[in-house]
Amino acid sequence: MLGAVLSPLFAGCGTPANNLTPSQTWADSTLQGLNLEEKVGQMIMIDMAAPGDISDPDERDQVRRRIAETGAGGVVLFAEHPLSNSVWI
Repeated sequence: MLGAVLSPLFAGCGTPANNLTPSQTWADSTLQGLNLEEKVGQMIMIDMAAPGDISDPDERDQVRRRIAETGAGGVVLFAEHPLSNSVWI
């Protein structure tokens, strides 16, 4: 079902081979190597409280692991959870 819904979104993802920059060539070949679930994951961004000092290699590894576990295409780091200081009316 999900494939039938999302397939039209990816139908035009290929790029003609002429006039491609090296990064476009890499992006196209990478996209073609992804299955549908991985392509959907690349369209998702997760939010994550920064684990501490992001310049610490161990803390960066924690962020990398979370991205690898979820397959997300991006991450937004917050100093703390974005809803922790929200005022609800």
